[in-house]
Amino acid sequence: MKATRQLLVIADDIGIGPSTTAGILQLASHGIVTGSVLLVNSPHASDALRQWRQLGSTLDIGWHPNLSLDS
Repeated sequence: MKATRQLLVIADDIGIGPSTTAGILQLASHGIVTGSVLLVNSPHASDALRQWRQLGSTLDIGWHPNLSLDS
């Protein structure tokens, strides 16, 4: 039996800014990006999360703080 392989494409730092968030979500809506990691201590994180929920896709989201981000 042939093994099935799957490619995961993770776009880092959703929520770092409006343009990055828009790009990640657009790629996810086309099935190109399969997951992302929310930059939780960014001032744009809440809006990114709202947009992700509105997208209603299967984009997997993880989270991480950026210890060097001044916010």
